[in-house]
Amino acid sequence: MTAEAKHTPGPWKARKATASVPTFHVRGGTGTVASVYGKTIERTEANALLIAAAPEMVVALQVAKKHYRLAINALGRSYRVGKGTATAQKHRADYERHVEIAEQAIDAAIAKAEGR
Repeated sequence: MTAEAKHTPGPWKARKATASVPTFHVRGGTGTVASVYGKTIERTEANALLIAAAPEMVVALQVAKKHYRLAINALGRSYRVGKGTATAQKHRADYERHVEIAEQAIDAAIAKAEGR
């Protein structure tokens, strides 16, 4: 899809650190990729979870881009062959499948970013 990533490969995980201020470390690969500090534990954790979701967000965007393009192509083919034909119905099913794959990838990345 794209050139090889230069960042630390995912998955990344946010973990609460032992510190006098709210602190989370985001770990990936063999070490820490980010340390997140803040005034409240809730906001600091939310920020760390968002950072930890970054690799999955990149993948979700790549998947969504690919499958939305395939969906648009399938929808165009369904209109070209004429409504109601078996071929048009197959292209429409392809369209719906590609949209669903894209949406699932996006939803999974959002869920991780939100800590779900």
